[in-house]
Amino acid sequence: MDQDAPLKDLQARRQRIAPEALKGDPEALKALKAIDAEIKRATTAAELRAVAETEETRRAEQAQAEAKAEAEEARRTELAGLFVARIEAARRVEQDVETLLASIGRLLDVGRAMYAASAGLGHPRRRLLTRDQLAQFLAWRLSEVMETGPRPGHAFRRPLSEILAVEEPQV
Repeated sequence: MDQDAPLKDLQARRQRIAPEALKGDPEALKALKAIDAEIKRATTAAELRAVAETEETRRAEQAQAEAKAEAEEARRTELAGLFVARIEAARRVEQDVETLLASIGRLLDVGRAMYAASAGLGHPRRRLLTRDQLAQFLAWRLSEVMETGPRPGHAFRRPLSEILAVEEPQV
């Protein structure tokens, strides 16, 4: 329902009574005063409704802005925490890589020694160096967690000890 309808009705009644009130009719003057008081109350109520609606809108917008700011702050806090976690994870990777590199170095040393021994027997076998098998194995394992390029063949998608045990040297 139109909230201004009572006010319009009062204004229409005022307009109908105004000519008699101008002529000095006491009943019309009395009715006109009552209508004017009602119009004033209705106008005040309409103004209060408008002010209240404006205030409700302002509060809703403020609450929405506060919620947005809180959500952004939560994301900033989360991002800061994730940044710290990423740095900690990177440090662990660095430590693990150092351990891995030491292990790889030992494996390659053994491979070079095996190659040298096979060369000393007159049958140097490049495969004993283990570099290629190790590279394929590492590419396969890294492909499980990140894109590293083309995946190695199926022969290299198994434990490294099995890959290297394929060809046992003959004495």
